Amino acid sequence: MRPLPLPLLIQLMIGPMAGHMLPRPALTAAPGDILPPVEVVAATFAEAFIRATTHPDHARETGTLRGH
Repeated sequence: MRPLPLPLLIQLMIGPMAGHMLPRPALTAAPGDILPPVEVVAATFAEAFIRATTHPDHARETGTLRGH
C-alpha cells in the first residue's frame, strides 16, 4: 500500500461512494434505467481504491499496473 495518511485513505474510500449515493434518490426518479445496481457501483469503487492505493513497486511485481 502506498504510504498515505489515514485521513486521505478514508476519503479515497468513502468519498466516491458518498458522492454517488447522495444524488441517487433524485436520479432514481428520472425516466429510464440510468443507474447501475449499488453492488456494481461499490465493486467498481473498491477496485479503483485498490488501484489508487497499491504501491507501484508491488503492482509491477504482480503485473497489475496497467499502462506501464
